[in-house]
Amino acid sequence: MKKYNIPCGICNSKRWKVVHSGTIRDGLHGKLYNKASVYQCQKCGVQRLLESDCIPSEYYETGEYRKKLEQSLYAKDVIHEHEALNKYTFEALWPHSFRNKNVVDIGCGSGHLLDALSGASKNQVGIEPCSPYLTSIIEKGYEAYSSIQ
Repeated sequence: MKKYNIPCGICNSKRWKVVHSGTIRDGLHGKLYNKASVYQCQKCGVQRLLESDCIPSEYYETGEYRKKLEQSLYAKDVIHEHEALNKYTFEALWPHSFRNKNVVDIGCGSGHLLDALSGASKNQVGIEPCSPYLTSIIEKGYEAYSSIQ
């Protein structure tokens, strides 16, 4: 089992537990990566992949990641592409209340989740390294950053 010793980007804890070890999606639905480890911070609950299981960070900055997913780099097109994902996302979020909460969407793409939660949550912040999307999010009036650092 791979070890994870990096401080949590949310709470700075170094206490992690493995919550998934095995196959994950790699790009489009149906493409798989077989040896991934997903860790969960035991203090705040955030989950993340082991860095060695992630695609290179440059993929996110250049838009290569969106190409791998066969998605447009134009924010207006992505909104339509994400309609199917929205259903899954909202079903996963349904038991939770966002009333008067701050929402941070890391890897927010065109901001479709921020848009959907803007009426139900107190504040929405987007983290998106892909420049065309980041510009679009800022133009919509959201607080947005290219990284969490």
